Amino acid sequence: MKKEPVSFDSIKLETMLIEVQQAQEDLLHLLVQVDYTVEQRGFLVGLIRNLSTLEGSINQMKNNKY
Repeated sequence: MKKEPVSFDSIKLETMLIEVQQAQEDLLHLLVQVDYTVEQRGFLVGLIRNLSTLEGSINQMKNNKY
């Protein structure tokens, strides 16, 4: 992580969005396929929620006119 500003173009944002969506899908598949402990399941659900938030942020950036 850097403190300097980073520029993104629409292609980079779209690539990031696809990668986040794929990671979300993969975690959802893992969630239903394996018998996890309560703690492990909670961790996976937290990751999925964070990815959902990240997906929303990426979509918001894509729709801004900066």
